[in-house]
Amino acid sequence: MCIRDRYIANNVWKIKEGKEIKICLEVINKTKQEINGIVLEDFVQPIFKLKNEFEGVKPDKILKIKSEEKLVWEIPKMEPKETRIFIYKIVPKVGLNEKYSFSLAKAKYKKDQITKVVFSNLLTTRD
Repeated sequence: MCIRDRYIANNVWKIKEGKEIKICLEVINKTKQEINGIVLEDFVQPIFKLKNEFEGVKPDKILKIKSEEKLVWEIPKMEPKETRIFIYKIVPKVGLNEKYSFSLAKAKYKKDQITKVVFSNLLTTRD
């Protein structure tokens, strides 16, 4: 199981206030068996506003945690080698000229009665 790729769908060099950014999460079951009870989480930092536009499956929950929003998708099961893609949009409240690193997405699942956790790649704006 892995979050194989987490990427910005539209190349972003600098964060511009009000310019929409599309975030994509690609989750793959790399095991040779079905995985059940998967919970995928991603965070929207306080400098962004979450747009209520999702491509594909909408999050099961959107939780407010302090100044961040946490998106939660609950996936009942994934077959071996199955891939799922989750896409959402954010809009920066402020512009930034320096390189920016987003928080990591996290997936939890159970395999052989053991809870496992995997994280996404580090997502940053381009130089």
